[in-house]
Amino acid sequence: MQPIVENAIWHGISHSEKKCLLLIDFKLKDNKLTVTIEDNGIGRAKAAEINKKTRQNHISHSTDILETRLSLCEKIN
Repeated sequence: MQPIVENAIWHGISHSEKKCLLLIDFKLKDNKLTVTIEDNGIGRAKAAEINKKTRQNHISHSTDILETRLSLCEKIN
């Protein structure tokens, strides 16, 4: 969850001029955990537009990190 929450903060909420909201909801049903992350940030399209101007040489690693962590969890279970 950390890369997703971090992205919500850096790319959505940090650029917002309104009061920020970040919700992280955990639900356990039938022995399965569901995590929902919501924010009221500026949205992916607007964040991409801003990042294109300000972070031209930035390479995002959050998806790779998330995939690696999920892969490790699958191996444990």
